[in-house]
Amino acid sequence: MKISINQRCVLIVILAMVFLLALMNGILQSEQGDQEISEVETTINHPVIKSPKPNPVNQKGKIINPPLYINHASVNEISKRLKGVGKKIAQRIVKTREQLGDFKKLEDLKAVPGMGSSKIQANKERISFDSPIPKE
Repeated sequence: MKISINQRCVLIVILAMVFLLALMNGILQSEQGDQEISEVETTINHPVIKSPKPNPVNQKGKIINPPLYINHASVNEISKRLKGVGKKIAQRIVKTREQLGDFKKLEDLKAVPGMGSSKIQANKERISFDSPIPKE
């Protein structure tokens, strides 16, 4: 079987392309391996900084925060999320909840020393009594 010069050129070009593709594939795989190592090294040597998730915004442009589930919230969550409520009042809320049971409505919070009508009204949009956790 006789191969013409044009056929030889085409074969050489095809072989060169296959060689280049194999070479590029090997280079890319080795770079991915280096990248994985560098990511691990970066995580070990530097703290991971997570960007906060964007809050949903209502039609008026106000940020909508999810409600605070008062019957499941910790002292820290309560003190951070409710206006005018510090650690001491948050501790009282948790203590009252443990002693008297779950709160059912806003007025139940009046049983907590330091939670007057003005604080309750200021936080009424932030508090939820519905449970996000199904009861067994």
